[in-house]
Amino acid sequence: MQVWKSHDSLPMPWKNGGGSTTELAVFPAGAGLDDFVWRLSRAEICRDGPFSFFPGIDRSLALLSGDGLVLQDDSTATSMRVGGAPHVFAGERAVHAHLLESAVVDLNIMTRRSHCVHQLHRLAVGEHVLAATAAEQLLLYCVSGELLLAASEPAECSLSSGDVCLLTPSAAGLKQRCQVAQTAQAWLIRLHFFKQGES
Repeated sequence: MQVWKSHDSLPMPWKNGGGSTTELAVFPAGAGLDDFVWRLSRAEICRDGPFSFFPGIDRSLALLSGDGLVLQDDSTATSMRVGGAPHVFAGERAVHAHLLESAVVDLNIMTRRSHCVHQLHRLAVGEHVLAATAAEQLLLYCVSGELLLAASEPAECSLSSGDVCLLTPSAAGLKQRCQVAQTAQAWLIRLHFFKQGES
């Protein structure tokens, strides 16, 4: 288990210079924008403009706060609201963001298409059993409130607002209990890594 605390996160410019983002966690450790396998970040969008170009990268975006956003590409326009489903798109597509009113904050997971695929979904309040195979990693992001992870060892880990936890299964896989407090908001990212020759 690896934990990134909120105070460890630092803002950095967007790849295209059009705004700022806060990198929450990255794999492998120390990877940059050109060589990460996966990257989890939070960004504030304060004005209309294009998204950065990331060829070979798959992305999922969820809104954490704000009045809403429309993502426009060559063929479709997708409206996003807080609490709605994430928007999945390829990093090489030309996507333009249009604010509905004021600024929004989003959660963004990016994975390198040649290495792994991901799924992003919100965890409801209550207890969950998180299961994963040996070929997977699980990321937990606490937006607000508190998450409690009850480990198989005699230890527990709590996550508070802005914290991220990475769960890496053993060869036998993983089963982990997670309690989402009544006032908490949390997102789970499942990362499935390809075996050699798999795609």
